[in-house]
Amino acid sequence: MIRTALLVCALIAPLAPAAVENAVCEQTGPASYRLSFEASGDGPVTVYASSSAGRIDTHQPVAVIRKSPADVSVPGRQGRIYFHLKPENGPTRVVSIRRLPLEGAINFRDLGGYRTKDGKYVRWGMLYRSDHLVNLTEKDYAYLNALGIKTVCDLRTGFERERSPTAWQGKPPEFLIAPVGDDNSIRASLATLKHAFESGSDPSEYLRRPGPASVGAPANSGNPGYADMLFAYRDQFARVLHRIVNTNDPALTHCSGGADRTGIYSALLLETLGVPRGVVVEDYLLTRRNFLDQKNIAQNARQMQSMLGLDHPPDPAFQRRLGSSMNAERLETMFSAIDAKYGSFDAFLKDGLRISETDVERLRRRLLEP
Repeated sequence: MIRTALLVCALIAPLAPAAVENAVCEQTGPASYRLSFEASGDGPVTVYASSSAGRIDTHQPVAVIRKSPADVSVPGRQGRIYFHLKPENGPTRVVSIRRLPLEGAINFRDLGGYRTKDGKYVRWGMLYRSDHLVNLTEKDYAYLNALGIKTVCDLRTGFERERSPTAWQGKPPEFLIAPVGDDNSIRASLATLKHAFESGSDPSEYLRRPGPASVGAPANSGNPGYADMLFAYRDQFARVLHRIVNTNDPALTHCSGGADRTGIYSALLLETLGVPRGVVVEDYLLTRRNFLDQKNIAQNARQMQSMLGLDHPPDPAFQRRLGSSMNAERLETMFSAIDAKYGSFDAFLKDGLRISETDVERLRRRLLEP
């Protein structure tokens, strides 16, 4: 009798909705993309291309996918595209490219799409991180202005801002200047890196100097390390995070290379949102991948040449030696130091950065989606 009742309940119980998870989007051509995802159901996934992450603004789908990965084409569309993946009977999942295809910035990317430990996702099109903006073109600004970025948090020192000024084209966002580091350490780091290049020596000495990174390259990881940088400039990181808490619009945070200072900020923010530590580290390591990608390495070399005043751009081998310093240990050591000093990351948020539980709840309500 019990078996019969259980069987009847199983037959009449509603099926769990199909779920699309861990979606990834890569641009493979001017109007072509490759979509990858995991689906719990066997049915097709209908794909819509939209200019908005928050809604589908087209009536016709661009593809119906039955097997992942799949290539889709969206000819004739301008600006950024968000793909809405809709299974037969489950919630729609949004995905887009992570690194934005800008002519003048190698490391401009979206922090959206990461899955949190409780199964939610960071919203696309709300949180951006980047290297400096001095090389952005008119075409780049046309692309960026369509994203609705209302706040830009600049972590560079006065010397860096004067040397590589941001001249925003179109209606400018509000700028928050929160310098992490001092001008003397930046100058010393640049001089050491220039000497390493000109003498043909290993750039590891540059990596041991105190002070945040500059140029399009990782730096200053060894001694004193990320933890000391974070603790020394804790108030500046706190200012940026509080600004993110108290804005409802898309925001961009950047330094010069988008590696160290922006890497620390991004790690703190993703950790606060509940993204697993391993994923936080993976996002950090994307900077190394971007700078050393064969498509970007020549552009990065030209930027380094300009910043350092070199006679010719550094070769790929020099850049690889510099890029090899970006490893998981740098970020993991910082989190270990936070735990050692404050007892836990949550305690650091509260006591070190003055981010309250109410702030965290507000941040997660605004920036996470089911």
